[in-house]
Amino acid sequence: MENSSTPTLEALQQELEKLRAKTTRLEKSRKDQLSIAIVSGDMDRILAAMIISLAAAAMDSKVKLFFSFWSLSALRDPKKKAKGKNFIAKMFGMMLPKGRNKLKLSNM
Repeated sequence: MENSSTPTLEALQQELEKLRAKTTRLEKSRKDQLSIAIVSGDMDRILAAMIISLAAAAMDSKVKLFFSFWSLSALRDPKKKAKGKNFIAKMFGMMLPKGRNKLKLSNM
């Protein structure tokens, strides 16, 4: 004797197919994505962009950071020396801060 509250095999197979279709739709759905353009070389502004991007990455979002000319100083290695650069390139290197520890705060 079969209990009327237990689902039949056909009902279970239909439910399984519905769940598979739903899983496929979720896997194909667009993931959240964050793109940030960092255009300032000020430490507090770069730090704010890094905090926002870290929080988005922690929530499983794809994060892209774009650094402009002035913000590239945060990525510079202070130990590297200029090799094979012309005079103008060396002067630009001397004018820009070397590394994240040399960045200044913004003037608010």
